[in-house]
Amino acid sequence: MAVNMIFNPFFALIVLVVGMWTASTVHQFFGLVSILGGLLLGFSTLFKNGTTINKKSKVLLFASFVFLLILFSLAYLVVSAFIFHF
Repeated sequence: MAVNMIFNPFFALIVLVVGMWTASTVHQFFGLVSILGGLLLGFSTLFKNGTTINKKSKVLLFASFVFLLILFSLAYLVVSAFIFHF
């Protein structure tokens, strides 16, 4: 369990950084895929511990995941458009 909790955020960070590098060299939308993959790997440790959470907490967790996905995606698109435009 401890290895899983350390490995997933570290792997998520690697996926995020490699995706950003690939996005800057190949295509911009690879960055969006890496953001999604990084967020999914970062949140994956919350579902493996075997404890059940109530429905309100689960809705809040998924809402925060969607909010972070939208926020990171918009921030990435704005920054990449600014960098590639100028």
